[in-house]
Amino acid sequence: MAHNINIENGKAAFFSLRESPWHKLGQVVNQPVSSRDAIKLAGLNWDVKTQGLYREDMTTMDNHRAIVRMDTGANLGIVGTGYTPVQNSELFAFMQGLDGFSDVILETAGALGAGETVWVLAKVTGLRFGIRGDEHQGYMAIINGHAGNSKLVVMPTTVRIVCQNTMRMAMGSHQRKNNLSTGFTIRHTAGILNAMTSIREAYTKTTLAWETTKDLLNTLAAQPITEKALERLFHEPWKQATKAGSRSVDAESIAALLDAPDGDDGDEGTRSVTIAHNREERLRGILASETCQQPGTRDTLFSAYNAVTEFIEHESSTRVRGDMTQAAREALTNEKRFESANFGGNGDRMKAQALKIALELATA
Repeated sequence: MAHNINIENGKAAFFSLRESPWHKLGQVVNQPVSSRDAIKLAGLNWDVKTQGLYREDMTTMDNHRAIVRMDTGANLGIVGTGYTPVQNSELFAFMQGLDGFSDVILETAGALGAGETVWVLAKVTGLRFGIRGDEHQGYMAIINGHAGNSKLVVMPTTVRIVCQNTMRMAMGSHQRKNNLSTGFTIRHTAGILNAMTSIREAYTKTTLAWETTKDLLNTLAAQPITEKALERLFHEPWKQATKAGSRSVDAESIAALLDAPDGDDGDEGTRSVTIAHNREERLRGILASETCQQPGTRDTLFSAYNAVTEFIEHESSTRVRGDMTQAAREALTNEKRFESANFGGNGDRMKAQALKIALELATA
């Protein structure tokens, strides 16, 4: 039973809007429904409660409590005394409170196992992204572990969750970084409901900014690329980052790509020219690849900007020092590259500079 959908009295704890999932279980409706109706259709109209545990001699266990599903009486798990439950109704309330988005439509909801894990998935028009006909639907998922088996997760996703396998797919892309792009992971402590409110407010406040960003990217997609534009986009971001940083970005990249040691080994000017040439060749290769040659955006400033960001986020050189296994080095390299590209590092600055250059070219 790979779907692992909870079934009580012959009824599957699952609801879906319009689309029938592969497991053919649950309740499929043809029109959007309210949270009040969805929680019933998904079989999630029940609460959990912590209850005391007793030893064989009937003395209480002070450090642990049971999480009990109140409609069935099932013991879902054992948790510490500091565990704060989040009720199923609060997951739906979270979705309904995303007022900053233009529309929120409940897509799926359900429970796995005996109810240990529950989820609610909504289609959020504020997360939808379209560039000249290339449309990407965005969902918001909130996933809760009732049994101390997992933390509560709030995340944007492109995966439509309908079972345990698709939940794993969605969670597989969830980075362990608490931010608006990858989502948030929250422990079941006393402040969890306040944290959920803060996260919801953060998402609503970013909607207008995201709409503005989409308008800017559509502007880029309307402008064809030229050799002059490529020359600027493929070189200037690195020159600006070198000026802003305390150490030459190109010098570090050269050492990594050419396997040269730190220091003055070789002519620095020649090495800088070599790395710039190699980087441009790779950027042109990315620009010619499928990811940057999508219908509606190919050979535009948007595709060139996309090539730059792809290179910075996935291929830019990152120096990792110290003795470690190859697997550990690769993992740390990826982590440092991710941090640099997204959290104020050289990569982040270069992406910002590339966007500035692209917009200058588009509006010139």
